[in-house]
Amino acid sequence: MAIAESTNSQTPIKSRDLRSNDDIQKKLEAAFEGMGMFYERKLNQHSDQLKSLRIDALSAGQAHLAYGLELPEVAKKDRGRIFSDLYDQVFTDELLADELLNALKVLNVIECEKKILQVSIRSQTSFDKSKLYLIDGAYHVLFAVGQICDCRVIDRLEFNGVKGIVPDAIRYVSELVEIEQQKDPTFSFNRFLKTRRLKLKLHPIFNSQSMISITCNKNV
Repeated sequence: MAIAESTNSQTPIKSRDLRSNDDIQKKLEAAFEGMGMFYERKLNQHSDQLKSLRIDALSAGQAHLAYGLELPEVAKKDRGRIFSDLYDQVFTDELLADELLNALKVLNVIECEKKILQVSIRSQTSFDKSKLYLIDGAYHVLFAVGQICDCRVIDRLEFNGVKGIVPDAIRYVSELVEIEQQKDPTFSFNRFLKTRRLKLKLHPIFNSQSMISITCNKNV
């Protein structure tokens, strides 16, 4: 296993296939089946089912990396590591199907905002330029949503409560990205979001007293 895995560490699909019969993968598949959904341990394992009912293991791992494990930069640039060196960190025995599902659902809300932006760009209609980072930064917004949940003492698994946080998360990330753009004339969304810099800048905001007074009291 170790030799085969190291040989394929840069190939997410092959690494994923090596892990597909692990107990944790089978446990997640059974848990999703109990929800009436289809967890794909292998790529397109349930291609005959409705797309809305299919849970791709790799996509779920990426969302969990950003939302639950707070590694948005890894989710964006190193997804191949999910089934190689980060596998035991992502897919622990304690991991619940609900955690994966909710991370994906929140990410979907963010992706919908991204798609609206992309449609506006293609159709050459007006759009909020401060949201351009969303094309590369969905996982960073997902990370920000989780941080705001913790600040406002909102259960990350309560989707109905969490989805309303997405606009605030988009705004906070937009503001930080704009500051960085003004500092660096050679700024690149893609390059910036592949590093830990944005996450490290977001952490102090969500942990500060000002953040608590402004956002946490919204639920009072």
